[in-house]
Amino acid sequence: MYSRLRELRDITQIANTPMPGIPLVEVLGDKRALIENHCGVIAYESNLICIRVHCGQIEIHGSGLTLMRMTDSQMVINGKINSVQFCYTARG
Repeated sequence: MYSRLRELRDITQIANTPMPGIPLVEVLGDKRALIENHCGVIAYESNLICIRVHCGQIEIHGSGLTLMRMTDSQMVINGKINSVQFCYTARG
């Protein structure tokens, strides 16, 4: 299903529009990250926060990381962000 949504997005060139279930990550400088369409927290430490998403996980690496706000679909992380990594997991 996700590959079809990606194909549709690519064909219609609406890459900047959030798609249902597809994770959206916005990083503001090196101090804040907003993640939409998450499935929960996998790991929470001051230097690493791992977030489960429908197609894998997102890792936020840095220092002094804190989860400032979390709702069913959105979370905000503050701290010194060094890197954001997306780890894709193929679903069969």
